[in-house]
Amino acid sequence: MIHVLAHDLGEDNIASVRGGITDAVSQSPSLPFIIEMANVKFVPSLTLGALVRLVNEFRARRQRLIFVSLQPTVRQVIVITRLDRLMEIMDDVEAALRSVGVAG
Repeated sequence: MIHVLAHDLGEDNIASVRGGITDAVSQSPSLPFIIEMANVKFVPSLTLGALVRLVNEFRARRQRLIFVSLQPTVRQVIVITRLDRLMEIMDDVEAALRSVGVAG
């Protein structure tokens, strides 16, 4: 599980998140990943593109990528851009853990 601590997922922060994910994937290339975004209050449009690329990379590997605990403003942007149809989103970490078969 990756906890995003930044409030703004700008270019520098998304690069850091991506680096953490890359490191984790190299250690566990088949396990599902949960990205907890409770602190994120702003997602610029360039970051949305980076998230789409990340989702597509996980899909190509047939590996689940679950986004959880989205703030209402972030969720609204994702819904408006219809990325909610591409991204797997759950309300909280516990729901995501249950969906991958781990007791929360």
